[in-house]
Amino acid sequence: GRLGLVINALLARLDASFEQQRRFMADASHELRTPLAIVRGESEVALSKNNRASKDYRESLAIVHDESKRLTRIVEDLFTLARADAGQFQTNFTQIYLDEILADCVHSVRVLAEKQDLSIEFEADQEMPFQGDEQLLHRMFLNLLDNAVKYNRKGGAIKIETQKNEADYRITFSDTGIGISTKEQPKIFERFYRADLARSRAEQTETSGAGLGLAIADWIAGLHDGKIELVSSDETGSVFAVNFKIQK
Repeated sequence: GRLGLVINALLARLDASFEQQRRFMADASHELRTPLAIVRGESEVALSKNNRASKDYRESLAIVHDESKRLTRIVEDLFTLARADAGQFQTNFTQIYLDEILADCVHSVRVLAEKQDLSIEFEADQEMPFQGDEQLLHRMFLNLLDNAVKYNRKGGAIKIETQKNEADYRITFSDTGIGISTKEQPKIFERFYRADLARSRAEQTETSGAGLGLAIADWIAGLHDGKIELVSSDETGSVFAVNFKIQK
């Protein structure tokens, strides 16, 4: 009887794993299909007439260029997750300062924030030494900030706060955005999940917009023995928090 229960549990886990892979492939195909269709459609239009104004060609090339950048970001995110799943991602842990990485990320997204008339408030009042992979941590913070910009209201605000406790660092990212419904909140760290499927694809942000940003951020946090959590989210905005243990 115990052996039967063990085998049943094993088969259930295998079935769940296969289903996850099937869903991943279906979602990846769906995300890649749309930009590819746009690229093909614009190129066909550009080639359909022999005598077109240079302005028309430039418009078509601009669209193809934007969609190719989106494809590049999606493929890079997929490659990162594939290597992470296979345990083949090479990390480079060094002595860094989390406050400096945060400051660099805030500087990177200011241009995007200004386009939406968003204000960004960040001030680290103390150093936050840490042993970690600088590039991965930069990407994690940038993904969280990118979401805060992408899903914010025009004229809104973003606030980043740091706190050094006795045992850990706590970094919170607050925005005045559209919020996430209670039903959707448990799914936001799933790959390819996007709470707002109707959002414009034309938005230019630092991540692919394919619903991989939070999944990658969650993986990076776990790699550093940390944790990302959604503290709160409603019509007034969302608050995400990242916790890292202070290394002795």
